This record gives sequence, structure tokens and C-alpha cells, in this order.
Amino acid sequence: MEITAIEGPAIPTIAGMTANYFIGAMLSYKFIDDLSKAEDIVDNDESLELVLIWERNPTIMHRIAKGYTVSEIKKMGKYFEEQNLFLLSKNIIRS
Repeated sequence: MEITAIEGPAIPTIAGMTANYFIGAMLSYKFIDDLSKAEDIVDNDESLELVLIWERNPTIMHRIAKGYTVSEIKKMGKYFEEQNLFLLSKNIIRS
């Protein structure tokens, strides 16, 4: 018997995600074409000293992130970090 699928959300939840991780991901998407811009923002803002910038694969997220200012991204990071994470059980489908 092999596992053929796992039922569950296809999109990962961001509730409870650390603000630093969220901000790093969003800035990495926002400046996907020139990560040095994101690194400059992080380097020049003491409140972002623990934020990491890394290369992301282009998805719809880079188009979404471009629509937000850095200030809005920071506020969203704080908001989502404060949210409770609720995990749903997953059903494993076996064939």
C-alpha cells in the first residue's frame, strides 16, 4: 500500500508565523528581481536586524508583495505573528 495523497490545505497557513520570517519572505518576493534592494532595507532598519532575505521561486506571491509598502509588510508580520495557529487533522489516502 502506498500513500497517494494527503488531504489538507494546499496553501500553508501564516497564522503564528514569526514576524521576521514573514517580513523576510515578503521582502524577498517584493524585490525578487533585485534582492540587494531588500537587503539594503533590512541593513538600514534596526527593527529588521533578524530578518533574512533569500532567493524565492517566482509565484503569484511576488506580484502580491509588490503591492505593499515596507511599512505595511512590517505591520502584517506583527499581526500574523500574534494570531493563533489552529491545525486540522489530515486524512491520508492510501491506494
